[in-house]
Amino acid sequence: MSVSLQRLHNTTSERLNISQPKSITMVLMTQVNGREKERLCTFWNFNKRIWDTSGGRMLRKNNSHTECQFDHLTNFAVLVLYYDQPIRLSRLQKQSMFILTVVGCSLSITCLGVCVILYIYLRLLCDEKILIHTNLCIALMLAQLVLVTSHGAGRYSAACKTVAVLLHYLFMASFSWMMLEGLAVYLACTRGLYNYGDLRLKYFLVGWGLPAVIVVVSVGVQFPNYGETTDDSCWLSVKDGLIWAFLGPMLVVVVFNLFILCLVIKVFLTLRANSRKTQAAKLRASVRAMVTLLPLLGVTWILSILVPLHYTFHYLFIIGNSIQGIMIFLLHGIGNEEVRKGLSERRKRHSMTSSESITTINSSHLLRFRQLLVPVETLEGKSCQNMAFI
Repeated sequence: MSVSLQRLHNTTSERLNISQPKSITMVLMTQVNGREKERLCTFWNFNKRIWDTSGGRMLRKNNSHTECQFDHLTNFAVLVLYYDQPIRLSRLQKQSMFILTVVGCSLSITCLGVCVILYIYLRLLCDEKILIHTNLCIALMLAQLVLVTSHGAGRYSAACKTVAVLLHYLFMASFSWMMLEGLAVYLACTRGLYNYGDLRLKYFLVGWGLPAVIVVVSVGVQFPNYGETTDDSCWLSVKDGLIWAFLGPMLVVVVFNLFILCLVIKVFLTLRANSRKTQAAKLRASVRAMVTLLPLLGVTWILSILVPLHYTFHYLFIIGNSIQGIMIFLLHGIGNEEVRKGLSERRKRHSMTSSESITTINSSHLLRFRQLLVPVETLEGKSCQNMAFI
C-alpha cells in the first residue's frame, strides 16, 4: 500500500511528518504461509533503500490481517519472518524410520556388546588400542540403548530432559573416543620416532572427562532447552543454538579424523613393503586400510548435517550409524588379529584340557580293571569255577 502527500505546484513526493504522533492507523491484508517467527510494520526508506521500522508499530494481528500505526505517510508494508521449515514426514515414513532405527540399533548394540565381551574374556584390555576400542564400544552401545528405550519419554518433561542430557553425554563420549582412535592410529605410525610412554590413563580421562565438561557447561547455561524440540524426540533445542554444543565438537572430531586418515594412508603407502607394489595394488591396499578405519573414526556422522535437506538422508544416517557398530564387530572384533589369536589359544587350551581329562578317565578305568584281575592271576591252584566267580 502506497500513500503519499504532495504540496501544490510540487511534482515530487516526499516524506511529511504528521503533527500528531502515531495518528495513521491502517489494516493491511496479510497472508501467513508457515510457522511465523515475527511480524513487522515497515515502510520503504528511499535514502537507505531498506524496509525501515522506525515510526511504526503493530497493534493487532491474526492470520489474515495486520493493524499497524505510523507517524508519517509513505510506502507501507507488512513483513512476516518465518522459522526454517523442517522436513514434513508422512506417518508411513516416520513408522519406517522408527522400525529401521530399532532394528539397526539392536543389531549394533548386540555386535558392540559381543566385542566388549570378547575383549574382556580374552584379557586384552592391557593393550592401548584394544582399550580405546572397548570404551568406544561401551559409549556407542549405551547411547544407542538409551535412544532405543526412550520412546515415549517426550510425554514427560523431566524424563525427556534426562534422556536429552544422557544422549548428549554418551554421544559426546563416543566422539571423544573416536578422536582418540584417530590420535592413537597417528601415534602408532610415529611411535618408532618418539617414545610416548603409557597413555592409557590419559586416554581414559580425555575420553570420559572432556564430554562431561561440555555437557556440564551446556546444562548450566541452557538446561531449559534440553528436550525442547519441534517434534516428539528428546534432543537439543535448535532454535536457541544449543544444538551446536553437539554439532560443534562433532564436526571438529570428524574433520580431525579425516585429516588423520589422510596421514595414515600416506604413511601406509610409503612403507617399504608397499613401495614395490603396482599402483593398482597400492590403491587396493589404501581402500582396505580406509574401510578398516572409517567405522572407528565416525565419518558416517557427516550425514547428520545433510538430514534437513531431504528425508533420504534420514535413512542413510540411520543405516550408516547402525553399520558402524556392525563394522566394528566384523573388522575389529572377530576380524582383529589379537582376538583371533586369543580365541585360537583358548580353543587349543580347551582341547588339550579335554584330551587330558579323557586320558585320566581312561587311565583310572584301566587301573580299576587291573585291580580286578590281580586276584585271578595270583590265585594258583584254585578251580576254574572259583576263578570265574572272582
